[in-house]
Amino acid sequence: MNLIRSALNIPEHFTPVGIMPVGYPLLDIPSPSLKRGAVKPEDFTRWNGW
Repeated sequence: MNLIRSALNIPEHFTPVGIMPVGYPLLDIPSPSLKRGAVKPEDFTRWNGW
């Protein structure tokens, strides 16, 4: 909390309870792995053995 207080010059008699970032989002580039489709749960889970 002291790092936040000093970075934002918050006086000691105030207690920050949260931080809200403000700005512009980066471009949302879809992951190439989405092209392969979803993996079925039975392909990666095991119940009581292999």
